[in-house]
Amino acid sequence: MSNQQISDVKLLLQKWGREVCGDLDPSGIYCFGSLIYQDGAQFNDGSDVDLLVTMPEIPDGIERANWLERLLEHKTRLEDDLGKLLRRRDRSALICSVVAVTPLEIAADLHKGGSPAFFSENNFLNLDTGAVEIGVAGAGTQPIAERLVGECVKFTQNFRNQYLGVNALGDERLEPFTDPTDAAPKQCMRHAAMVRFLEDDGDGDPGAEYDVDIGANRLTVLLDERRGQLRDLVARYGSRRGGRTARAPLSSKDQLLLAELVFDAAVRVEAKPAATEAAPKKPSTHGAHSTVTFAERFASAFPGVRGVEWFNDDKAIRMRLARLLAEPLEFEDSTPFWWSRGSSNLHISHYEERDGIVMINFDEMKVRRVAAVNCRLHQAFSKVPKRPIENIEFSHDV
Repeated sequence: MSNQQISDVKLLLQKWGREVCGDLDPSGIYCFGSLIYQDGAQFNDGSDVDLLVTMPEIPDGIERANWLERLLEHKTRLEDDLGKLLRRRDRSALICSVVAVTPLEIAADLHKGGSPAFFSENNFLNLDTGAVEIGVAGAGTQPIAERLVGECVKFTQNFRNQYLGVNALGDERLEPFTDPTDAAPKQCMRHAAMVRFLEDDGDGDPGAEYDVDIGANRLTVLLDERRGQLRDLVARYGSRRGGRTARAPLSSKDQLLLAELVFDAAVRVEAKPAATEAAPKKPSTHGAHSTVTFAERFASAFPGVRGVEWFNDDKAIRMRLARLLAEPLEFEDSTPFWWSRGSSNLHISHYEERDGIVMINFDEMKVRRVAAVNCRLHQAFSKVPKRPIENIEFSHDV
């Protein structure tokens, strides 16, 4: 295809983009794929036109579906205009593929096909500025942590793409759902089951996140919550779940609404603050002075010691240090355990011994021997020479 033809296609897309912006105020419209890769060198008579439309911030699924319904009208006209410009004889063939995403999906950098870093590392022609940009602004800044939420987001994004897959004749790629058995498309029910699984904190039976019966029930609840706005869809869905009325088909818009409701429910799970365990309450010394607490622990670790006594046996060292620095080391009303390294005095909050290595707080050391020094109450301490840094001392808070 000639450079002039490629330029004409881009100009047509920019004109279309301005019309959409004037009517729907999207956050951005971009072109990607073969039309802009290597200046369109691989774009030919049978190539598709790939567009990305970033929706404005629309937190409600019903309102998003209505917005997409209006975008569909613009997209159908674009199909007709592209077919004429490219002289495509088959008006039933789909020319343009539109990926419609929310700002959340851009921030999460989640593409319907699972392509990693799709929105952050691809080349995009900004139809507003006419400039080719690497990545969409904000892409990848807020990943989605929960895998199943991400699956629901990708599912809905793919459903939008199918919904917008209408050719110049108005033929829908997403056909009315008339299955004689299922209440809704299986993929929709499976992703609704994922939401239910997550809402139950993932403690359901293995495989429950893909159970279509569970998903069908969850869709019933989602629809009932919005029955005031979706009365007709509630009735049609109910007829497909064994109601007394004749079994009615689900239109493409009905199916889109179900997908957007699943999207909203999944996003609510992701946004739910993680249950934070209450920090365990520190014990109290009940008014005892820190020297008393330390003296009791010292007497347990070094019973009978008077003055200065050295311990060189490795087993005895481990046993005595484990007693001296056993939990609890922190109290709500006192900090009895400290260690000294050179001129620094540091509170001890953690102690463990593993494979002959001692860890105090975040410092590891190899202990050679221990001296227990028991003088007056406020002067009792334990001296621990070790490798490779200078000697340290454990003492009470004086």
